[in-house]
Amino acid sequence: MNLYQILETNAKTSPGKTALVFGKERISYRTLLERVNRLSAGLTELGLRKGDRLCACMPNRPEVVYTFFAAMKLGLIYVGLNVMLKKAELDYILDDCRPQAAVVFSPLLPVMAETGLARSGRMQLIRADAGTAVGELSVRLLIDSQSEKLAETVDVSPADDAMIGYTSGTTGYPKGAVHTHRSILGCLEEVAEHIALTDRDVIAVPLPLFQLSSFLVHVGMPVYRGCTIVLMDKFEVSTFSRSLSEFKVTVFALVPAIMQMLVDAAKTEKIDFSGVRVALTAGGMLPPNLRQEFESRLGSPVFNGYGSTETGLFVSLSSIAEPARRTSAGRVLPHIRIRLVKEDGAEASVGEAGEILIAGERKFVRYWNNDEATGKAIRDGWYASGDIGCFDEEGHLHIVDRKMDMIIRGGFNIYPAELERVLAQDRRIKQIVVIGVPHHRLGEVPKAYVVLERGERMGAEELIAMSRARLANYKALAAVEFVEEDFLPRNALGKVMKKELRKIA
Repeated sequence: MNLYQILETNAKTSPGKTALVFGKERISYRTLLERVNRLSAGLTELGLRKGDRLCACMPNRPEVVYTFFAAMKLGLIYVGLNVMLKKAELDYILDDCRPQAAVVFSPLLPVMAETGLARSGRMQLIRADAGTAVGELSVRLLIDSQSEKLAETVDVSPADDAMIGYTSGTTGYPKGAVHTHRSILGCLEEVAEHIALTDRDVIAVPLPLFQLSSFLVHVGMPVYRGCTIVLMDKFEVSTFSRSLSEFKVTVFALVPAIMQMLVDAAKTEKIDFSGVRVALTAGGMLPPNLRQEFESRLGSPVFNGYGSTETGLFVSLSSIAEPARRTSAGRVLPHIRIRLVKEDGAEASVGEAGEILIAGERKFVRYWNNDEATGKAIRDGWYASGDIGCFDEEGHLHIVDRKMDMIIRGGFNIYPAELERVLAQDRRIKQIVVIGVPHHRLGEVPKAYVVLERGERMGAEELIAMSRARLANYKALAAVEFVEEDFLPRNALGKVMKKELRKIA
């Protein structure tokens, strides 16, 4: 089976069932399949062939779903692009994966049109929403101009590449984690079974679908089980609250920042959680007090888990069958293997911290166009996550520290190395060190400690503005502190010890 076939199967068994809700629009599984087939025929006419990359850069809309499943039908490789990225960030990713086409939301077309790949004519741009100019390529035009009978399903095997999810690393340059149809289907089956998802469930989508894991939770898994998906183009407490009651939502995923927003809102307004049976979270180390307060208002436990772009979905997840542990990320899922390895290479004992190594068919297969990074990350079949965890006496996984000093701001990953690399290009800066500092609503925000060259001057607001201009807004610095060189704690080799810096931040 491949990922297109899960849609095809549900469209045949439950054609009239609502697949997508978006504003006032209700889209049945029959209509969804028809639009996907027509779009795939249009993409074929544009010259896209099996193995080509197809990017999507848009907020949560039905066209995201059309684009993904059309790509799966044709054996294309789907690449979700963060809508907040700036031109330089887009250029790097596009140059790396070299897509033949990109489906783009209208407000984002100007910046996408300025990318090198688009300007050179090597990437076709397709408007996600309705086109206005005569002859302009758009999803609607491609759908309306095609007959469903023209669409032919390409022979796609489970081992074929399906998705690339971009994630930054220690160098600050994005890396594309490649997932196959097999690895994604395994993820969907595993988690759907674990939370007892059925076609009676209704899934709300408060998180952006350009994130690979969010897409799999909110689109892949519901379509796999034939559920109804309630799309929201962006998260707002009032809209989300109305959706819970109006559509009888039973399942959703969220990050701690959104959890905090809902808890705060529930103090002054009624939010009806009565129909919800599963709330999933894995967007950061979940504060125990926040978990407890949210669960008391929700009336059922939060399913807290651990996973990453490289693992596709969760590799561990708490269960409704046993009481939640306040700091636990649950038990390791059945078809996943996890080892915890200490710095000396020995296996960590119960209660001891060690790096989390992951094996199993659910993980990514390689980094796109990056054999060196793949070789460092996957050793003898085990993916070295860089995250630190420990097991308690009953086999529950607890996350102790995070990968490469990563900052999670409202559910979005920020890699300090990227900020440091971009901002250090200013010749006035001798050294810059970025760490995450606590924030009451967003969880963490980036703060920079800056050493200036002798005689140079710079203001905090100037550096913050520079970070906003050069990177996506969510990556922008929230605070800046100018320090002397000897302020920064260093190890014997002169490397700044960020763990120690966080203690005095």
